[in-house]
Amino acid sequence: MKIYAGFDSGGTSTRCLLADEQGHILGVGKGGPSNFLFCGRELAAASIKDSLNEAFRASGCAEAEISGMFIASAAVEVFGGEDHAGFFREVTGCPYVECDSDIFPVWFGGGKSRFAPAICTIAGTGAVTYLLSGSRFVKSSGWGPLFGDEGSGYDIGQKALKLCSCMSDLRKPMDPEFYGAVLKHYQVDEDHPRRLLRAAGQPREDGLGQDYRSRAASVTRVVDQLAVQGNASARRLFDEAAEDVVRSVEAVIRRSGQEDPYDYHEKDSGETFNLVLSGGLFRPESPLTLAVKEKLAGNTRIADITLPRVPAVQSAAAIALFRASRQEAAERLMEEAYE
Repeated sequence: MKIYAGFDSGGTSTRCLLADEQGHILGVGKGGPSNFLFCGRELAAASIKDSLNEAFRASGCAEAEISGMFIASAAVEVFGGEDHAGFFREVTGCPYVECDSDIFPVWFGGGKSRFAPAICTIAGTGAVTYLLSGSRFVKSSGWGPLFGDEGSGYDIGQKALKLCSCMSDLRKPMDPEFYGAVLKHYQVDEDHPRRLLRAAGQPREDGLGQDYRSRAASVTRVVDQLAVQGNASARRLFDEAAEDVVRSVEAVIRRSGQEDPYDYHEKDSGETFNLVLSGGLFRPESPLTLAVKEKLAGNTRIADITLPRVPAVQSAAAIALFRASRQEAAERLMEEAYE
């Protein structure tokens, strides 16, 4: 039996999905971060192996070989697709590896018409917006945690930590609900708030992440829950994040007529686009999704706002099939129920 694999290689977690040549899901696995730009190659390699081994255990096909593999990763732009693919070949032992931007599974899974013109925004640990149409490939944001990734889980988490530090020493008004929830997430006693420095910044075996970026992003889940419950401090953070997302969307529209992705002059094509929202922060009724939809409600250049029908890892495996000239199997996989 031929097996095809898709990987969603992220800054917080790695997911692997195995499918057969007919397009049926065989098994799914999960590991830690594998974007080695931030977590290092050793941890990335361990995360890849963990996710692949777990997927094989779930499939019951431990002895089978992988006939094709597609990896979606945000690290591709910096290292190049072939360099990143080489890393996966080395780690997995599979010679049939293709690697490209993490936007491709979002674009592929964004609608019934594969690779139709669209604006795709990802907001997970990092954040980035692309406009994709034929040969046009226009990007905004996604500059990484040092001076970018606005609207991401890391960005929101970092702002939440900063807000707590300001509340602690009275530079900002105290919000006991918000403050207490963030400190509790990092297992820090409110009597010793400066221990947050160590708890948020130093990796440990507590499930919050093995690098500083993942650990900061992890608290965004708490902020999300608070925003759903109506907490004003949490809602402000998501409102700011939505503004950042909207600015990125509007920026790629202003450059939508560019053929050269590195030409940063305005050249508006005048087209309308569907907007696809993807990543852990975009759920059907999540605070960020609702805020972005509200802010773009009057934008005549956005025809529709949707979320991908399947997870990025499932779409990545479908691309592996698609590129192996198994289009029918790829479409069948896109219809399979993800577990």
